[in-house]
Amino acid sequence: MKKIHYFIILFILLSSLIFFFWPKRTEEKTIFTPTQKKTVDVITAPLPFITDRKSQTEEIIYTDAGFSPAVLSIFSGDTIIFKNKSTKSFQPKSDKNFGAETSIAKNKEYQFTFQTPGEYGYYDQLDEAKFGAVVVQ
Repeated sequence: MKKIHYFIILFILLSSLIFFFWPKRTEEKTIFTPTQKKTVDVITAPLPFITDRKSQTEEIIYTDAGFSPAVLSIFSGDTIIFKNKSTKSFQPKSDKNFGAETSIAKNKEYQFTFQTPGEYGYYDQLDEAKFGAVVVQ
């Protein structure tokens, strides 16, 4: 009977270790801006199967330091609102079909709904040193 108890305890312990310490896969993503090429790490993990999911709205805040979060993962059909909390105007731009046509003034916002899965690198057209990425699943 003791062998069974040891086996059960060992099984539970191993299962717990596997669950908590299973490595998450990371991928390097390259973000292109007109004047530079940057690489960032994006953590990717399997997403649970979701049915009847409603579109959601996420925010990316632009400050004097840049975009936050710099990399955001969303689902197809979700909307992102770029909010300007900096002391100057900014103009988000991407080479993949989204971007504000005019600059966004302080305390104003720009929104875009992503319909097609993919990786969308973007940058501030007025300050190309500030950039980010949206990963649409």
